[in-house]
Amino acid sequence: MLYNQYKDMKSMKFKASLFWQEMLADQWELYAPSVRPSKKEIKIWEEYLKKKPAAQTLILGATPELRDLVHKLKHQVTLIDLSLPMMIEMRRLMK
Repeated sequence: MLYNQYKDMKSMKFKASLFWQEMLADQWELYAPSVRPSKKEIKIWEEYLKKKPAAQTLILGATPELRDLVHKLKHQVTLIDLSLPMMIEMRRLMK
């Protein structure tokens, strides 16, 4: 019985996590830098990455602005985040 309670608790925790990630994605436009990159920071990254044609790029996190940038530059991208649902939710915000 204790095991079943543990499984239920894990399931509730997972659902709460999904809700938080969906909410974060839905409210992304409300967040300001330093939570998300500023337009100036994206421009700096773009100038740097333009010097690296056909680069392999690693992004830590699910930030859609960075993902958009490396796709625009046609870099090969590897994305790492602790949460697959977060990567999926933030993908909705990509251009």
